[in-house]
Amino acid sequence: MRLFFLLLSFILSAPLFADDAVRPVAEYNDGPYIFLESTVHQTVWVAGGELKQKNYPKGELIEFEEPALPSITVSPATKWTSKARTKYKTDQPIVALSDIHGQYNVFRNLLKRHDIVDRNINWSFGEGHLVIVGDVMDRGEHVMECLWLIYKLEKQAEKAGGKVHFLLGNHELMVMNGNIDYIHPKYRYTAALLERPYHDLFAKNTALGKWLSSKNVILQLNDKLFVHGGLSQQAMSLGLSLSDINYLFKEKMYYGMYDEINRDPQLQTLYYGDGPLWYRGYAYPYSINTSQVDQLTKKLKVNNIIVGHTSLSKIKGLYDNRIIMIDSSIKIGSTGQMLKIEGDKLSVAEYDGRLTPLISEEKKEDERQSLFEYLYNSDKVVVNLSESYKTVKQNFEKDESETPGVISITADKDQFVFNAKFELGGKSRRKICSYPPIKINFKKQELEDFNFHRANDRIKLVMQCKGTKSMVNAIKMEKLIYDLYEVVSPYGHRAKMSIVNVEGEKSYQEALILESDDDLCMRTDTRRLKVSTISTDVVDRPLYIKMVLFQYLIANTDWSARKGHNTDLFMRNSDSTMIVIPYDFDYAGIINTDYAIPSEKLPIASVTERHFMDKNITEEELNAAIDFYIEKETDFFAVVENASFMDEKTKKRANSFIQSFYKIIKDEKKVKRQIRQ
Repeated sequence: MRLFFLLLSFILSAPLFADDAVRPVAEYNDGPYIFLESTVHQTVWVAGGELKQKNYPKGELIEFEEPALPSITVSPATKWTSKARTKYKTDQPIVALSDIHGQYNVFRNLLKRHDIVDRNINWSFGEGHLVIVGDVMDRGEHVMECLWLIYKLEKQAEKAGGKVHFLLGNHELMVMNGNIDYIHPKYRYTAALLERPYHDLFAKNTALGKWLSSKNVILQLNDKLFVHGGLSQQAMSLGLSLSDINYLFKEKMYYGMYDEINRDPQLQTLYYGDGPLWYRGYAYPYSINTSQVDQLTKKLKVNNIIVGHTSLSKIKGLYDNRIIMIDSSIKIGSTGQMLKIEGDKLSVAEYDGRLTPLISEEKKEDERQSLFEYLYNSDKVVVNLSESYKTVKQNFEKDESETPGVISITADKDQFVFNAKFELGGKSRRKICSYPPIKINFKKQELEDFNFHRANDRIKLVMQCKGTKSMVNAIKMEKLIYDLYEVVSPYGHRAKMSIVNVEGEKSYQEALILESDDDLCMRTDTRRLKVSTISTDVVDRPLYIKMVLFQYLIANTDWSARKGHNTDLFMRNSDSTMIVIPYDFDYAGIINTDYAIPSEKLPIASVTERHFMDKNITEEELNAAIDFYIEKETDFFAVVENASFMDEKTKKRANSFIQSFYKIIKDEKKVKRQIRQ
């Protein structure tokens, strides 16, 4: 059985869809892309949804300037050498960031606010060094703007005596090797217009392709080592120098050299999960300890190892700052941080322009990552359930019934198989849905065997209700709601999109993996209180009112804090403050599932109509919450824009629904008529 699920996991971890032609659905701008043909240099771009082209004679300087696109100058005579240096020394300041993922505005703002560039976005960092530690590509819709800005700054820095170091991450490697699972839909449109596979836009015969293929994956700058993922014990055991690693990537692993990679165990170690672009071990305390960090830095002859790849809410220093993790979730598109190094001084360059000291965080040697946390930080998750799920589904009337089953999980390139118990969830959905939610209870020892935290032994899978397209969109919209609530409060359940396959069924299901109460408590330093009724006067009032207004934003009336319906009560350990946390949003009007109808007790005929659910909130309290939402308006729309799991049509519908909310709260008369009364 385990072998079956491992094979099935491998098959399902491949791209789910071919790169079929996708036609543009709206006007947009993109480019430029420069193809270095034998007799002519072809420059193409998209303006207002239309493909444009200009040819330059071979060898002629390319100067491109078009509205709403990067202005660039490219000399085809430039010789991009694959023998770029691996080690540098400098007495000038160093700034590093990672995982930009096409978020040009955040990238630009960070550079401007810390004087890396001037108001015209030109280099102003003098002889300083800027290090970009991988993953500029994928996810966001402004990848080209980011790439061309780095290209420009690289040349400007050289003239000023400074340096821009652009190290490649796993997402650059994925695109170069034809894996386009994570590109923004906009780039599928461009590929369709050009009638070329997307990865061909960065092939060796393109300006950006030649430039990217010259880039290293690892850099030593003074006594600091920079690499996207990290150096695992397996990679270190190969006995390669840093220059050797850079050489092997550039000569053996760019542009789909899979046959050669799979014939060579050394290349396999570097290319896959234990390699420098994919390794996540520094993020997981169980996989490395203080003694191993000592040995690693001593062997590498460095004091600090600086990595990206694993998304965190902030830059984090570990082991007395010898390991520094700098992926500050710029990919979300609302904020970010950079690391600034001045001699031995380490600072966090905040999004608002401040510098704060980087203080190393304590780390327990026996601390382990939970399974959910691991999956949440993975790019792609595929879950395979044994036929036991069907048995659980058939016994939906038995509330506490648990059925033994097997679950296999593929997260990026890692695979796990567990014996578990399946328990039906979702008291309403189980009566309606062909694929009701399921709680999965793991064996603590098996979690520990895979080096996960044994205490966090549950996850909940919420699958698309039925096998229709509208239900696929519904589950994705519910994921969006969980993401939107993160703008409101850190005290909320997180959700991860995944693919679920049930043994014996031909089609897969889209599903949410929901953060369990145990995971939420560990992350937020809270504990859940099991009570049947509460008074909302004794909870954190400002946060509660923001939650009520959020339910109004999404037009959800299927909840009650007082009765604990689709809400839970948690207590913050630090000060005993009680917090109401919502969940289950499938009756929200922003989703508008075909089975959702409002309670007969409410004065609304459809779930798409908004109704404010707590009339005991004072005018002063409500105004404070409204001010908060107005301040966060751009953040909400940024979450929708960056929801790469949704198609543009569904995003547009979500934006329209949120816009209608803002039209109400920005109009005092509408607030009085529709909310207060």
